[in-house]
Amino acid sequence: MAVPITSLRGRHYVGDLETKIVHDVIHEDPTPEGCKIWELVRSGRAVGFESDRLQQALREGYTPCPKCLYNYQLRRPAFTQRFLKGVGE
Repeated sequence: MAVPITSLRGRHYVGDLETKIVHDVIHEDPTPEGCKIWELVRSGRAVGFESDRLQQALREGYTPCPKCLYNYQLRRPAFTQRFLKGVGE
């Protein structure tokens, strides 16, 4: 479950409550057009995920950021899609 956060300490994935986009803190795009994760925290729109896992954010309806999760968008194999849908449980 997404919960409001006021710090990035110990967080790997952070969601934007308004846009429903999830960001990877470790691979944040630092360019002026980038993710601006700290602005999310300062504005009160940042949420963390209970398990701090990308899969949890996706289950909650968040979309991967095309900048900091660019590789995820490119390499999303069928196995990952099956895993996220719960096939094979």
